[in-house]
Amino acid sequence: MTDFDHARSTQTISIIANAVVQDVMSRDGGIGQIALIRTYLRAQAEAFAHGGILLPAGASQDETPGIVELQAGTTRATVQFEETLNGGRLIYETKEPLLWQALCVLTGQALREQGVETGLNLNLLPETPVLRKQPP
Repeated sequence: MTDFDHARSTQTISIIANAVVQDVMSRDGGIGQIALIRTYLRAQAEAFAHGGILLPAGASQDETPGIVELQAGTTRATVQFEETLNGGRLIYETKEPLLWQALCVLTGQALREQGVETGLNLNLLPETPVLRKQPP
């Protein structure tokens, strides 16, 4: 699968209620870039639905409660793909505290891998402000 050009995109992650929302948008509105973003996000949603959860660097199954359940492809956590004007959106959702904690830990670790330091404890906060990753 061809990845989209991260330098030409903006990624926004919002953590609200029982959901992690990931928006990826083309900054230049290029049709090819938008198609690549949507293809990438659809593939991510499909992988998640079947337990295709990759642990970010530094994470372990033992230190991330709920990760084993997510990797097993549980139906108690869902992901939905939506097309947006210049890209797409994934909505990861669960009502189970253990799986919610795993989603927040994975989100925080993925953000740190991308060079975004939030200064927030994503393990504990039920809601956090929007976090953005834009290339320089």
